[in-house]
Amino acid sequence: MSRYHTLLKKVVEAPPLRDNYHLHHMQMMQQELGFPDRSFVTIHVGGTNGKGSVSTKIAAGLQLSGVRTGLYISPHVSTFRERISINGTMIAQEDVVFGLEKLFSLAQKLSLNLSFFELTTLLCFDYFAHEKVEAAVIEVGLGGRLDATNVIQPCLSVITSIRQDHTQLLGYRVEQIAREKAGIIKRGIPLILGPKAQQRIVKKQAFLNQSPCTLVSKRGCHFDEEDRWIAKAALQELKKQFPLKKEAIDEGITKRPKCRFEIASDTSSFAKNFPSFPKAIIFDVAHNPDGFRALKQAWRYFYSHQKPRVICGMSKDKDIARCMAILSQFASHVHLVEARHHRLASPKTIALFLQRAGFESISIEKKLSEGVQNAFYLASQRKEPLLICGSFFIMNEVRKALRIEEERDVDEIVPTGSEESPPA
Repeated sequence: MSRYHTLLKKVVEAPPLRDNYHLHHMQMMQQELGFPDRSFVTIHVGGTNGKGSVSTKIAAGLQLSGVRTGLYISPHVSTFRERISINGTMIAQEDVVFGLEKLFSLAQKLSLNLSFFELTTLLCFDYFAHEKVEAAVIEVGLGGRLDATNVIQPCLSVITSIRQDHTQLLGYRVEQIAREKAGIIKRGIPLILGPKAQQRIVKKQAFLNQSPCTLVSKRGCHFDEEDRWIAKAALQELKKQFPLKKEAIDEGITKRPKCRFEIASDTSSFAKNFPSFPKAIIFDVAHNPDGFRALKQAWRYFYSHQKPRVICGMSKDKDIARCMAILSQFASHVHLVEARHHRLASPKTIALFLQRAGFESISIEKKLSEGVQNAFYLASQRKEPLLICGSFFIMNEVRKALRIEEERDVDEIVPTGSEESPPA
């Protein structure tokens, strides 16, 4: 195994969460590193759904205007390096090695046991400083108030949406979740609020912090349109600091990250590997009820009332019952799969929730690769659209089974999710 993969395995095996959450370790490491995050302008993006998409759009608008821009998002799909990029180029393996060796050495010196997300966040800060980015868009991992990213002093904060998710960590009431996510608001720093961001509750926090607040009220025909409005409002605010071009903003807000209603057709590069192809393949990481509602809305918008054949896998800690109740309303058949990740629910468990919703057209697949082959073959023969949805944790293996050529980490490194520090 290469030095890159050895270190990456060590990072992935670091505790994703601690028993007691605080920002002290991050602050100590920042000081030891010389506060690298203060050498560039930061934009902080939080929320339940849409924050990765909005972060990508903001970064694209800056980059297309000629600003050297860093982007930090999570989780990754195929390779850890997707999390950290500059002007659309992922961090190189050698830079990951250099950065992680430095961080592990400092953590040992300070006797700190850093979490996975703390290490990754510090790597991002140090790399962006070393590469002299002018601006960096930093996506919150989970929550906000005690998220490892919340040590930055941004020029702009964005909260995309607030819904019930990670309730065992953030609280079971939307008001509790809203207060945690509003923890990224900084005194006097402008705030952009999406239309589903519990505006009344968060506005109160913004008022207390004397933070100018821009409310995005427009709701689109589908979730990506709504994300565009939020990103556009953020970029309009950033025009006060950067010479952003209208064409760059208009093009930037069309960008989407992997697996966010990502559409592949028979003209896609990997289609050449197959004699026939489904009507389309759509990858979408809807994994909570609000995400599935947004997916259903987007599906109806783009594909009218054509029902998709579905490949789905879900994490154990999600509201599987409500997610499957929504999926059952627009799917024709669901192939349930399980990848190599301890946090995934078993296909049999997910099937029970579909059946409780009155949905019986289900295949429980023994192996993920066989499930993908079965679903792909049937969708191709019947010219159906094929929807791949649910947990991030299934996407790498599904894409590999479809022979999509993209950079991947070795199989020994199981992709990890957005495991960030929840509130204490």
